[in-house]
Amino acid sequence: MGKIIKPFPTAFSEGGLGGTALWLQRAVSPGKNVPPKERKSKLSSFRIDRISEEVRHAIDAIIRDMNDPRICGTYAVTRADVTRDLRWCKVYVSVLEDDKADEMIKALKKAAGYIRHELGLRVDLRYTPELLFERDRNIAYGVHIAQVLKEVAPREEDKEDGAEE
Repeated sequence: MGKIIKPFPTAFSEGGLGGTALWLQRAVSPGKNVPPKERKSKLSSFRIDRISEEVRHAIDAIIRDMNDPRICGTYAVTRADVTRDLRWCKVYVSVLEDDKADEMIKALKKAAGYIRHELGLRVDLRYTPELLFERDRNIAYGVHIAQVLKEVAPREEDKEDGAEE
């Protein structure tokens, strides 16, 4: 529960303007301790997150519908970061095969205009963002870590078996 602040007389009380500081009561009311500008930025960042996710889904569908032989193999559009003014979007693409990754990113950069056009048709936004494609290495890194853990786990079991004997 918020603090209750009793109204106090101000310099205006003698002038007949009411004299109580009601704005002070409203400023300290429970649940509204966050200044309006900070509340707005939280809401707008939530909106940008939703737009980014929608753009990611649409770009993934557009890339899968393309008939470019350079875009093949196992890949995923992992993330799309749209700027707050909706002018730019950085798209992260993870490619599992290392030998095809560079060629695929080059093909996506060449086709960025076409993908942007299709994105404008599929997603209703004020501005269709310019697309920047980047390679995301997180999935490949996760696979590498899983392989290392598989190698380490049998070694630890061998050490435990040796200690029991």
